[in-house]
Amino acid sequence: MRTLAALIVLIPAIAQAADPLLVELQRPGRTWSQQELAVKLYQTCRASDAQAPKREIAAWVKLLKVDHVLKSDGTLDAKLQVREVALACIEELSGENFYPANGAEAPVRQILSTTKDGAVERFHIAEIVPKDLPAIQKAIQAWLKK
Repeated sequence: MRTLAALIVLIPAIAQAADPLLVELQRPGRTWSQQELAVKLYQTCRASDAQAPKREIAAWVKLLKVDHVLKSDGTLDAKLQVREVALACIEELSGENFYPANGAEAPVRQILSTTKDGAVERFHIAEIVPKDLPAIQKAIQAWLKK
């Protein structure tokens, strides 16, 4: 019984340790700066050269349903949504482009950048037009099933 109780206590801690950005984006009251979000994106999406496993990407897909706006210190676009950051992570982690579905250029909501080892790392956050969300989700699900 003690082992089960210990596991129940550890599981949330393990989840946070595995992907802190995924967890932090789900906290609506959290205030973000442009630099902080860029650093977290780098740590999550580019710190490892290996492509993320599909089960990790599937965890990010759930955030596509979250449409609340990120609370900012004033350095982020006032309309930047959690789902838009999630899509950027999904595309970075998978190495695929899921938006827009018809191959046109996606509208850019925000460009974030940070410097790592003397190199500038940029992240383009697309503005998700609500009517395009179902097609994005369908394209990601099709890729996950491959």
